[in-house]
Amino acid sequence: MRYLILGDIHSNTEAFEEILGNEKYDKVLFLGDIIGYAAEPDKCYDRFLALGGLGVLGNHESGAIRQESLFIFSSNARKGILHALKTMKQENLQHMKSLPLSLEVSDIAICHTLLDEPSDFNYVFPEDKDSIHLKKTFAIMKKKGIRALFTGHTHTPCIFRESGDGSIEVFKTGESVLFLDERPVIINPGSAGQARNRIPMAHYAVYDDVLKKVFFRTRNYDKSATARKIREADLPEFLAARLFEGI
Repeated sequence: MRYLILGDIHSNTEAFEEILGNEKYDKVLFLGDIIGYAAEPDKCYDRFLALGGLGVLGNHESGAIRQESLFIFSSNARKGILHALKTMKQENLQHMKSLPLSLEVSDIAICHTLLDEPSDFNYVFPEDKDSIHLKKTFAIMKKKGIRALFTGHTHTPCIFRESGDGSIEVFKTGESVLFLDERPVIINPGSAGQARNRIPMAHYAVYDDVLKKVFFRTRNYDKSATARKIREADLPEFLAARLFEGI
């Protein structure tokens, strides 16, 4: 089975469709945050459901269904969620309530953040390799026999791997291939819809569970069209401008 793994689409139809139209896959797995920031949350959510709806709850979906938590979001993020609440079909907003916090598929798992406290949506960046959340998540993975956890949230592509002495190593991904062996790994393929690693492209991964290989991919997309839609929706200019900088 060849799994296309997408995280943090953030209502960016152009990036989403560019990936779907140029990649070979059998199933699509979604790492959360289909909505937020850009202008077309409902269109992206419809596409998610049409592709099978295999995905997990992101913090932006959580904000949409738990509106009392909106105060914890930045101003830009809050405006994106409010735009989603204003423009999305009620049945799609209702469907978000059924999204799990984590999901096991084949010999991997997906979660918007990490497995120890997934509902807290903790941020763990590459420089946080000594995080207790990483250590606890690796322990959960080993107990459950999970070969790899795919996660999103930080919009920062990286790989965490536990070494023999229990310390955690961190690697960049780039356009590369990772072979999964007996050592569990936590993989962030980066954001499909709003890159923040200064590479302004759509980032994603493909996992072949027969070959046990993860392929890291990037694709260019029509950022001008996405930015125009953001401006037409009267969303913050920063959300349009950042697409061209990858910040």
